[in-house]
Amino acid sequence: MQMFIEKYSNIIDILQSKLPGVKIYIQSLGTISDKDISEKKINCYNKVLKQLCLQKQVPYLQGSSFLQTRMKNDEQRHNYYDYNIYQLWCRELSHEIKLVGEIE
Repeated sequence: MQMFIEKYSNIIDILQSKLPGVKIYIQSLGTISDKDISEKKINCYNKVLKQLCLQKQVPYLQGSSFLQTRMKNDEQRHNYYDYNIYQLWCRELSHEIKLVGEIE
């Protein structure tokens, strides 16, 4: 996990130096279909990712939780790439970005 955070931190630093003034948002990681990666592990990654965002003063979005709730069963997971889901996801992220902007 340490390597993940170091690389993620480096990417944020590069973006901030190469694109000054550009607003960077980091979205939480979502569950994946790989049975070897547990939801508990993903939650651990999200926890350290959120800490990194606080450290770097970059807004952290919970957008992936929207997809997780929308796709609780296997049938919904097969429709993961359904256009309608992405429209809803974009609306959810837009709403969350507006909320983050009000907080800052």
